[in-house]
Formats: sequence, structure tokens, C-alpha cells
Amino acid sequence: MQIIKFTASWCQPCKIIQPELDKHIKNVCEKYKIHENLLLNVVDVDDNDVCKEICDKYSITVTSIPHIVLIINEQIKKTVLGVNKKELEELFSILKKEISETKNFEKKIEPANQIVLPRSIKAEVKK
Repeated sequence: MQIIKFTASWCQPCKIIQPELDKHIKNVCEKYKIHENLLLNVVDVDDNDVCKEICDKYSITVTSIPHIVLIINEQIKKTVLGVNKKELEELFSILKKEISETKNFEKKIEPANQIVLPRSIKAEVKK
């Protein structure tokens, strides 16, 4: 289980949706006792190698940003393109339902790895 946000430092719509995304992430993390870096992963589209690798892994085509993807059991369950608060709410509804219905859901969270960059280090991505 993970959320991947494709973004870029220069993207204004990405900055606009970020507070809404932060609100939902905080809510889920507090409710289910999850560290946000385990749930939200950020990919800078300007880092071509990283972006290509993660897109290839999940067969994602990023045509616009922000591009937010919910992945459960290695499958894309929901995609949100642009600044769409209603779609973002639906993504988190799906996530909450999955967490509520899954025993030992903590084991299903895919921690950040060398492909998907954790939010806490996104500023270190080199262009």
C-alpha cells in the first residue's frame, strides 16, 4: 500500500494541491498509526531515471502533474490528475476502506526504497 505523487518544484498546481494532500495523509497516519514517510512517496519528474524506473515498475504514464497514484497489492487502484479535491477524497476513501478491511495492514505498506523517494528527502533530488 502506498501513495505516489509525481511532482516538480516548478509546478504550481502541485503546490496548490499539497495542503489538501497533507491534510488527508495526516488524518490517515494519525488514525492508523502509520508514519507518513511509509505511506506517501514523492517522485520528482525532473529526475528522469527515478521517474522512468517507477513508471516502468507500475506501468504508469505521467502526462501531467500533479499525478497522484494509490497502489494496493502492486496494483493501481486510483489515480488523481491535477488539482481535483473530490478525486483526492475518493482516493483516501479507498485507502481507508482497504486499511480497515486488511488484517496486519502494516505489512502491506510498501516502504520507500531506492526507486520511490520518501517525502523527507525529496529536496535532495538532483536535476
